Amino acid sequence: MRIRDIWLTEFRSYEAAHLSCPPGLCAVTGSNGVGKTNLLEAIAYLATLSSFRSAPTDALIRAGSDSAVVRAEVEHEGSVHLVEAEINRDRPNRVMVNRQRLRRRGISWVRCA
Repeated sequence: MRIRDIWLTEFRSYEAAHLSCPPGLCAVTGSNGVGKTNLLEAIAYLATLSSFRSAPTDALIRAGSDSAVVRAEVEHEGSVHLVEAEINRDRPNRVMVNRQRLRRRGISWVRCA
């Protein structure tokens, strides 16, 4: 599976961000504290629907915001899928694959697309 593009909105330290990943190796570099780990956490969240930092869901939402969105266009076995996760403070979280709501967490989203 390959991430083609990823968009973050109000996720951790990011107000808004977009990263396009060309085919092949993609290296993320930068000074301490600029958000490299936050980007990796966003990618991991889309894959697992949980934080690898064992953080509560509220910690993923940027300070002062009520929700965060992580969206990625991924390529898998020749097909392109749009995966979106909306993380909310006061409402249930929502996950969609190709604009269709994912109803069960315990299944692989790739098989649902």
